[in-house]
Amino acid sequence: MPSLAFAALAVQAAAAADAVMAEAWVLVPLMEAPDKDDARLPDPSRAGVAFLATFRDPEAKPDANSYDRRQQRRPGLVAGKAGALISPAAIAGAAAAGAPLLILQGDELRRVSGGRYRIAAALPMPGGTLALGLDLLG
Repeated sequence: MPSLAFAALAVQAAAAADAVMAEAWVLVPLMEAPDKDDARLPDPSRAGVAFLATFRDPEAKPDANSYDRRQQRRPGLVAGKAGALISPAAIAGAAAAGAPLLILQGDELRRVSGGRYRIAAALPMPGGTLALGLDLLG
């Protein structure tokens, strides 16, 4: 378990990185509709929160399955998933502002600079960072 001094330094380092790399996002909490075929509805039990996160563009990787020896075709490219990284400083800042980040799979994220995304996965990383896998909505 890291010491409190180390955790405080990690938050300071994350805040410095956020000042350079992060951009504004808004969390729109959603819940399941009564009918499974309907669109998700706003969740009144959780508040929408503005916070900072770093956007990760989907990387393109070679697709090894598309290589064909007989025709000497080169492999194609497969785009990965978009993502966002929320630093411990952003999480602490949201909690200090009185609006903790309660992120659930299926919630919507709106990038202030443009774009709507649905959270496909939320994975904790070492150091208190939260990595989000995102699906583009529009």
